[in-house]
Order: sequence, then structure tokens, then C-alpha cells
Amino acid sequence: MTRRILVVDDERVFATAVGEYLNRHGYSTVINYSGEQALRTIEEEPPDLVVLDYCLPQMDGLSVLRKIKEGHPKILVIMMTAYGTGQAEVEAMKLGAFDYIYKPVDLHALRLVAEKAVDTLYKPR
Repeated sequence: MTRRILVVDDERVFATAVGEYLNRHGYSTVINYSGEQALRTIEEEPPDLVVLDYCLPQMDGLSVLRKIKEGHPKILVIMMTAYGTGQAEVEAMKLGAFDYIYKPVDLHALRLVAEKAVDTLYKPR
């Protein structure tokens, strides 16, 4: 079964690169460029995992994370940011983020975190 990952980042080149990399490693990816678009996508076809940028236009990543967790608490979210303050990371983890990574993102490291996240969803109990 192919695991579905939603990549949310307003930097189109970066989002495309992440999506293509994850596709090459066996994931089915969907790319969205805003928080609002991501929330619509999640309602239509919930992914297993969301890779979510902190700094988005109109609705920031923490607001998107909060809405994801309110409506779909089982969806795992990996937050990303280029502007780490520490406080944002703490807030994201309190809201239920699976992990928090900093840009520039090492794609191999991101894939390992994504594998770990997806494995926790489908690990036999």
C-alpha cells in the first residue's frame, strides 16, 4: 500500500523538489501551496502524513496544524521552518506535531523522519 503525503509550502520549487523526492522513494505525494488549500485537500482525501511549512501566506503553519489536529487527530504532521525560534517548535509539539525540522531540509533526513512517522501509524499493535 502506497502511503500518501501532503507537502504544504508556498515555495513552489522547494515543495516540488520534496514531492518528487518522496515520490521516487515510494510515497504518493500531493503538493499544496497554502494552508487553506491543504485543509481542503485533507477534507477531500486525508493523507497519512503532512509535511507543513511554518511560514505560509494568510494562515501560518501553527494555525493549519491546530485545524488538522482538531478535525483529523490521527494525521501526523512534520513541521518545517527556516525561522526557528525554539518557541514555535515547542508550540508545534504541544499542538501534536510528530516532529519539527529546520530548513534547509536534508531530503534524506526528511525521508527518514517520514518513514518513522508512517511506521508508527501502521505498526502492528
